[in-house]
Amino acid sequence: MEYKSLATVIRIFTGLMLICALGSWPYAYYQFLRIVVCGASFFLVWYFNEIQIKSLGWLFIVPGLLFNPIFPVYLDKQLWQTLDVAFGLLFLASLTAKGKKHT
Repeated sequence: MEYKSLATVIRIFTGLMLICALGSWPYAYYQFLRIVVCGASFFLVWYFNEIQIKSLGWLFIVPGLLFNPIFPVYLDKQLWQTLDVAFGLLFLASLTAKGKKHT
């Protein structure tokens, strides 16, 4: 699978996972969400740098750091839900980005 297709699948999957996090899930879902969002975010930092949309790449550092599973950030539930929706929309909206170079 080429990087463009992989980046598309990652953005859709992660965006939907974040929006679904508004539901009531076992704690394991949120632990898995941290791993997925962190990994996806840092992959997208690299990907957007490669296709020369560096500003969007830099933006994905924020969810990567907030959702990292190694040094977890603890916030209240309402704030997490707001961030889940905001970052879910960021992942999905980034599907419209067009780079100068396609990988």
